[in-house]
Amino acid sequence: MFTHFLLTFIVSTNLLLSSAMSMSMPPTKKSKPSPTPKTITFIRHGRTFANEYLSKTHQWGAPDFTDDAGLHDSPLNEKGVSQATLLKTTLRSSLSVSPSSTIVLVSPLTRTLDTFKLSSEGGIYDGCKIKACKFLAERTYLVSDNGKPLSELKKNYKNVDFFDIEEEEWWFDYSRDVGGEYTEWRPNDAQQKYLIDGEPDEYFENRMMQLYEHLEQLPEEKIICYTSWGVIREITGKDHVRNCEICEVTIEELRRRMGEKKKSKL
Repeated sequence: MFTHFLLTFIVSTNLLLSSAMSMSMPPTKKSKPSPTPKTITFIRHGRTFANEYLSKTHQWGAPDFTDDAGLHDSPLNEKGVSQATLLKTTLRSSLSVSPSSTIVLVSPLTRTLDTFKLSSEGGIYDGCKIKACKFLAERTYLVSDNGKPLSELKKNYKNVDFFDIEEEEWWFDYSRDVGGEYTEWRPNDAQQKYLIDGEPDEYFENRMMQLYEHLEQLPEEKIICYTSWGVIREITGKDHVRNCEICEVTIEELRRRMGEKKKSKL
């Protein structure tokens, strides 16, 4: 009898203690899933007639180098068309695209627009926003880096949104965008001849900072950028990106790099 009473007392006491502890302990918080990091996928355009011109007898900076007016807004050559067409298969196997979280930005130069057009055949970007972004245009080295008028681009690339570009002649022009006396920064010690003024370091670096800030502000988690070698090199630090090569970075990586660039100018 006494033993039965003692066991009942112990059990009751344990239940009371357990209940009191559960009431005094704060509820366990459910851990929130980590936010998906924003990624930027840079895609260099396919090989162009200008790339071919520069790789053979007219290498950049060589003595007697001469710019060629026939290479204005240089399009893809036969190899570039083939590269951009094959890129379609690579993108299908390597990219995970969701219309609700993906945006595609394209430089308004013909070579990047055509690379986008050929590599997206088959609907890989169906439902995604497709926008032209002049910040992605190649640095103006030569006449091949000057573009075509906005009205012509709108007519030829109807599935690209050009709303954010207002100027008919949107590409860099020294007299219009900078003004004053031009100082040549390109190789010029051996009778090299250029048809247009180049885009100075400071102006180009400021444009790349604008590009970075634009990427930061976009709400999409995945940003795909069709662009050129000079832009990829400046904003990512990667120097050897080949035609139609894919280069992916996180926004955090860009944040660190561009933050360091800002500090270096102070």
